[in-house]
Amino acid sequence: SSHGSAFSIGKNNYGQLGQGHRETKNRWKTLKMGDDRIATISTGKAHSMLITKTGIVHSFGAGKVGQIGNGQFTSVTMPAICAPLKNRPIIQVCCGENHVLTLSSGGLVWAWGLIAIVGVLIGYNKDVSDIYHIEQTKIPNAINTIETIPVEVYKLERVDNEL
Repeated sequence: SSHGSAFSIGKNNYGQLGQGHRETKNRWKTLKMGDDRIATISTGKAHSMLITKTGIVHSFGAGKVGQIGNGQFTSVTMPAICAPLKNRPIIQVCCGENHVLTLSSGGLVWAWGLIAIVGVLIGYNKDVSDIYHIEQTKIPNAINTIETIPVEVYKLERVDNEL
């Protein structure tokens, strides 16, 4: 909402509604974030990511293929800070079916989860639970959206997990 609140409803097998349980909900329920306000949300097949107004990335839902970004392959039922990106100025998040891309205010991109894109970027297609920084090599310096990034011009550099 315009006040920084979010609401969830629907299937919740993996906690992707962020309500602290795995029960399907047929009524809208407010996503509780304490005093922090939500700036944007993106959802994948069964995982969700959000960015707060202060630029902190939170993840919840299915984590079987590393799409939560916490370095593990487990599901999370409540929004949890994505620790490797905690001190980075993230302005955009974009979830795919089982992966995530984030963009910082400086144009840096990070990727994680199981996807063909990550397989192309790092040379294989397997579970990727660590967060990787995608280095720019042949694209313009000013990236303002992650929705149209041509993946074939990037290489990845692992971001140390600060958990």
